[in-house]
Formats: sequence, C-alpha cells, structure tokens
Amino acid sequence: GSFNALPKLNVQLFETWAEIISHVDGSKLLIKNRMLDYPSVLNDVAEAFDAFGIDRQRLILLGRTESPQDHLNTYRDVDLCLDSYPYNGTTTNCDSFVMGVPVLTMIGTHHAGRVTTSQLRALDLGELIAADRRQFVETAVRLGSDPAELNSIRQGLRDRLQGSALMENKGFTRPLETRYRETWREWCAKACPGRV
Repeated sequence: GSFNALPKLNVQLFETWAEIISHVDGSKLLIKNRMLDYPSVLNDVAEAFDAFGIDRQRLILLGRTESPQDHLNTYRDVDLCLDSYPYNGTTTNCDSFVMGVPVLTMIGTHHAGRVTTSQLRALDLGELIAADRRQFVETAVRLGSDPAELNSIRQGLRDRLQGSALMENKGFTRPLETRYRETWREWCAKACPGRV
C-alpha cells in the first residue's frame, strides 16, 4: 500500500509497483489519498496501472476517511507500505510504523529521497532499504510471497519504534535548543558588540 501524497507518485513508480503486483499471486495495491475523491484523478491512477497490465480489480483506491482514527485503521488492510520515490514519505511512514506496518524504500541521492532510509536505520531495519529498483522489486516480491517473514518484521514494530531514536524527543530537542541559544548569542554579539 501507499499513503503518500499523490504529487510524490509518478509513472515510473507505478510501473515498479505494477511489476511487484504482477509477481505476487493474489496481491492487491491500496493507495489512499484525499485526491482520489475526485473521479478524474481516480481514473487517471487506474488507467496508469492498466497501461502496465494491472487490472482495476487489483487496486484499492481510497480517498478521505471520516476521522483520523478511520485513516489509521486503513493501515490494517496493508501488509507492507511501498515508499514513494524519488521523494520519500515521512509522516506517513511514522503512521505506518505506529500501526505495525513496515515500509520498503529505495535509497535516494538527496535529503527528500533519504528520509525513509534514516527512519529505517533508526529502527534497525536495514533489510527494508533497497539500493536500486531491482532490489526494491525483489524485496517486495519476496516479502509479499512469504507471509511468515513479513510477519516477523511486523511483530514488535511499534515497540521497536517506541524504543528508537525517532522517539527520543528530549535527547534531540535539548541539544537543538542549546544550539539555538548559542546562535542567538553569536548574532547578538555581532549586532551589539560589547553589550552581550
């Protein structure tokens, strides 16, 4: 599944996902985004997958839900989230981890394409970081075809998140606040020499 913003998705990504779906018997792809409330957008996405030989019956295209809780409950229908590329997910990944759904990513060359890699490394889940498209497809197909392996990753994901550096608010915030104060003092010293 994918919960990423629709502008992060592209034809090359759809082609990659279509290849994965075509190699995992009985699989479906859930894409959830508020833009899918618009029939024209929904049809465009369905047609993009049709161009790669994926029947509309294998797609679950969802728009808005009634509440944030309903949104999070949708993760229960997903076994593995497929990250967007070249612009990765961030908040959607955190939602996924909280709901016990791992995210597979392909490492990018710039910050926006490496966010998920940083998150997965913090969770000690390097096996979900693909170096390239080929490895991304192979990993997704392997996990999609082996529920036991996928389940072993899913088990304890929320606890893993809670114990990770991603949740170490004070440990991150205190040094950042210290640096802000130092920067302010440096600026003041330059702006008003002899007064600080």
